[in-house]
Amino acid sequence: MMPTDNFNSDDDDDGQNKLPDIPLQNQLASMKKKLDEQAHFIKQFIDAMPNPVFFKDEHGLYQGCNAAFEEYFGKSRHDIIGKSVYELSPKELADTYFAADKVLFNNPGKQTYETSVESLNKGRRDVVFNKATVTKPDGTLGGLVGVIHDITDRKISDKKIQYLALYDTMTSLPNRTLFIERLKHSLANAERHGPKIAILFIDLNRFKEINDTQGHEVGDQVLIEVARRFQSTLRKEETLARLAGDEFVVISETPDKTSAICIAERLQESLSIPITVKGHTFSVGASIGIAFYPDDGVTIEDLLKRADIAMYRAKALGGGYLVYEAAMSTGIAERMKIAHNLNLAIQGGELQLYYQPKINLTTSVLSGAEALLRWYDKELGWISPAQFIPIAEARGMMGVLGKWVLQEACRQLKAWESEGLHFSGRLAINFAAQQLEENGIVATVRAIVHDAGITPASLELELTESGVMGNVERAIDVMGDFKTAGFALSIDDFGTGYSSLSYLKRLPADTLKIDISFVRDMLKDRHDYTIVNTIIGMARNLGLKAIAEGVEDAKQVDALCSLGCDEAQGYYFGRPVPAAIFAKQWLNK
Repeated sequence: MMPTDNFNSDDDDDGQNKLPDIPLQNQLASMKKKLDEQAHFIKQFIDAMPNPVFFKDEHGLYQGCNAAFEEYFGKSRHDIIGKSVYELSPKELADTYFAADKVLFNNPGKQTYETSVESLNKGRRDVVFNKATVTKPDGTLGGLVGVIHDITDRKISDKKIQYLALYDTMTSLPNRTLFIERLKHSLANAERHGPKIAILFIDLNRFKEINDTQGHEVGDQVLIEVARRFQSTLRKEETLARLAGDEFVVISETPDKTSAICIAERLQESLSIPITVKGHTFSVGASIGIAFYPDDGVTIEDLLKRADIAMYRAKALGGGYLVYEAAMSTGIAERMKIAHNLNLAIQGGELQLYYQPKINLTTSVLSGAEALLRWYDKELGWISPAQFIPIAEARGMMGVLGKWVLQEACRQLKAWESEGLHFSGRLAINFAAQQLEENGIVATVRAIVHDAGITPASLELELTESGVMGNVERAIDVMGDFKTAGFALSIDDFGTGYSSLSYLKRLPADTLKIDISFVRDMLKDRHDYTIVNTIIGMARNLGLKAIAEGVEDAKQVDALCSLGCDEAQGYYFGRPVPAAIFAKQWLNK
């Protein structure tokens, strides 16, 4: 038997190791405090969330929300507790929320969907609901918690980005990207079901002149009005797009060429009334090329290329519309090559000026000369101005080309002067219609002449009659400024441009140049003789000189003298020759 004191001693030791008893009430109070702290922390955490958060019980009734929810919807959490969606939202929205809750309760887990809500300050908004079910301690359904993400601004931004990607911001028309997509769709439909597709390629006539003379702000307003007029003429099944600059295109599922031509005529008719922008009135025309699927091509590239070719042919004829024909593609590669090489020739200084004498028919002495552009290409050989000038005009190169001609002519005049050679009269330089439309062209020309060390009195600017009549009011203003600056002015190719006498008398010209087409056969064709006689008489009555070009024999000279023509030029007097040869033949120390 163990001693009792040892047992008692063990009992005493055990008593020393036991924790003192804590009253149950204190334990509960401690647990409650911790729970309260956790609940407070969770409430702070949820309230700090920037997105609206809400809670619902298993019956779909609201049990609480965060501060963001209160602010977003303008309802306090006390106002929503115990309420259903039908008591807080419009019926059409409540139906959506109720149906979504029902699906989630029947299939507990997570749920995401996009819908709309009514915000207090922002009205109807697009949102995404992210919801999840919660369970009670016994594992049964306890309700759900939801978070609302407002995506309205993002959707607006996405729409804007999509709009910028697919539409022209200036005219609101489909851009090239959307046009290609719609054309692909139309071609696929045509391949399955067989209708023809018409492509109408549209380019505005002389639009660059509006931009150059009035500025891009006015030009943009003209484009907007053109787009509006084009759109108003088209039917629902016809798609209009703006490709770039002043280029537009129409897609139409049309059964025949007649229908496509009707579209072209409607487009042109829409521009029959001049466009007025900021006090300026512009007569805007259009050149339209038409190509068909599958007749002219089965790919987008081929259709656009051939419609573009037809459009350029129409533009070369002065506007209107043309349906593509295979013959139009003949020589297209050669023209592209010429355009490319011409650009290189301008930059590389490979162009030349030849000089042809002008003769005073009364005194038979030199009265001046005309500077004529010539081009020898190392690859293609001599290329006629009749071949490369129209290409330069079509591609907007005349401004650069004209500037080079002026600079070289001025340089040559100064060189002759420095060599002590006397040049009688004025040197005539051809001046393109595209140059007339350039902003500040008079100042540009004066600066070139001044920098070369010569005077405007040494030069005569030749403008074609058709070029002047393209924008006659602009021509009158610019020619007046040139006249004031001291330049002489000549109307070239007179008789071919059908100018009105009312305009002719307003043009500040010095000379009418009779076109070679009338002079050539004036002794064989009485009509040509009459035209030459009429032009000379018209010049005399207007106080202008008359000069005939293309004179090739003495009989023509005698006839022109008898009619009172002032000057002449042509092979009879001398062919165009390089500067050195001209100086040797015609200039004296």
